[in-house]
This record gives sequence, structure tokens and C-alpha cells, in this order.
Amino acid sequence: MPLIAHPKPGDSPEGIRIVSSNFENGIYEISFQAKSGSSEEFEVFVNSRKIKDVVNAKLMSQHDRIFRFGLDFPEIDSKYSTQKVKILVN
Repeated sequence: MPLIAHPKPGDSPEGIRIVSSNFENGIYEISFQAKSGSSEEFEVFVNSRKIKDVVNAKLMSQHDRIFRFGLDFPEIDSKYSTQKVKILVN
């Protein structure tokens, strides 16, 4: 289940960043970083598995096997905030 690269090379560094990702036991866990208080979107390509549940993000749209999710970053005293998303698949 790879993420689809956004931003693309050469884009502004002000958007969402992938801090880490891991897939284990049917759980795809991704840590993101973005501006504190912002709302961002990311896409995931799901090959032959089905998504059972998503934690800390909501499905915005789906086109074939590409799923677009939205997530909100908490407002904190720092410029950047971190959010961890879990996608459970079978």
C-alpha cells in the first residue's frame, strides 16, 4: 500500500510531510507532519486488499484503487504538528 507522492519534487516545502510509515499485521501506520491547525489530504494506492477501518483520517474520495484521505492537525504552540494515521486492511 504505497503512498502517492505529494508534494512532488520541486513543490513548496510548506505542505504535509511523511515522517514515517510501517506496514505490519494488516495495519498501515503513517506519521505525518504539517502546519499546526491545518487540514491536509494524502492518497494511498491499495492493490489487492480491502480497507476495513481508518483511524485519525477520513475518506474524501476513491478512484479505482486510489483512496484520498483528509486529516486535521491539532493547533499547538509549535509551527508544526504531527498526526499518526492507521489504515487497517484485510
